[in-house]
Amino acid sequence: MNKTNICFFLGSFQSGGAEDHVLQTMQHIDTNKFNCFLSVLSASGQLKEKFYNLDVPIWAANNFRFKFLWKLFWFTRLLSYVKFLRTNTIKIVHIHLVGAYKFALIGALLAGVPVRIITWHNIYDRSVIKWNYKKPRSVFKNLKFIFTVKVASVISHKVIAVSNRVKNLNSNFYKISPKKVFVVHNGIDGSRFNLQPKKSSKDKFLIGSVGGLQPQKGYMVALEAIRQIVSIYPQVEYNIIGDGAERHSLEAFIRQYSLDENVHLLGWQENIPDELAKLNLFLMTSFHEGFSIALLEAMVSRLPIIATDVGGNGEAIVHKKSGVLIPPNNVTKVIESIDLLINDTDQRNAFGNAAQKRFLSNFTVTSMADKLADIYQNDLT
Repeated sequence: MNKTNICFFLGSFQSGGAEDHVLQTMQHIDTNKFNCFLSVLSASGQLKEKFYNLDVPIWAANNFRFKFLWKLFWFTRLLSYVKFLRTNTIKIVHIHLVGAYKFALIGALLAGVPVRIITWHNIYDRSVIKWNYKKPRSVFKNLKFIFTVKVASVISHKVIAVSNRVKNLNSNFYKISPKKVFVVHNGIDGSRFNLQPKKSSKDKFLIGSVGGLQPQKGYMVALEAIRQIVSIYPQVEYNIIGDGAERHSLEAFIRQYSLDENVHLLGWQENIPDELAKLNLFLMTSFHEGFSIALLEAMVSRLPIIATDVGGNGEAIVHKKSGVLIPPNNVTKVIESIDLLINDTDQRNAFGNAAQKRFLSNFTVTSMADKLADIYQNDLT
């Protein structure tokens, strides 16, 4: 059987949902059918070593210290990328994240790659785009973003959406035929995680969240809820795993309300399974999501989950069966849900067991890789 050469394209090797999705896809795709290649704009980030350990050909644009140098050499890097695609007879280019769409698609068109696929990893409609008409630069940035998504979606042969909600909202906003968009939920390798139930302790009740420290994750909502909860339950501690631009704001809140003993910003952690194994409860207060890998990691870890009903969260969690879904930006609902579960060990165990069972039935990395392989092969027949 002739193998198909497929090149995945990323913006960087930073730790994030899209990057982890590509890494796990490349680790589990059927190597009897596909030869994997990788292209990346910036060869830096926490996952760099893991990607290079895949031992596949990698093309990376040079990193320039000054932005004007990147713009100056943009065309030469594009030609280098085109050469990489042609030399390796790439049949499919699969591009992830909006920031990579333009460069990757132009290169694929110039190289004559037969099949071009993009993934919508998030909702990109007006509900998540913030307009500030007092700042023309911000308006221009938003218009550029919308234009990029629209054009990329039109000139790609297929679009993959990570959840049904992502598909429906983006298809409607960008006027893309739903027939062109295929839903493939994210999947992860559950073998790395502790599948046993968490033992409870009377001395400490540990709540945790995983994700970049960005405004969209709603950590300020979570912190306000924790601030009020610890006055009732002083044994509650809250671990946040991740780094990002909002770290200073979160640290200021922690200092202002003397939460140093209860709230811990752990930064990016290499071993997420070990960190999740310590928790009694997983909390996600995001304002918007695509289809959260962090949520899947909590599910396979048999954790009871409180999550906002945004993006694909409602497709992963069944409300009051495998977790609790709450409206975004609602401190009261966060507090009520924590209060309910902290006092009900049986309910926590029931939610955790149901979440893990649902994960194993629907969201394994094998299932995801098989669905993607079917889409790739159908494009070439």
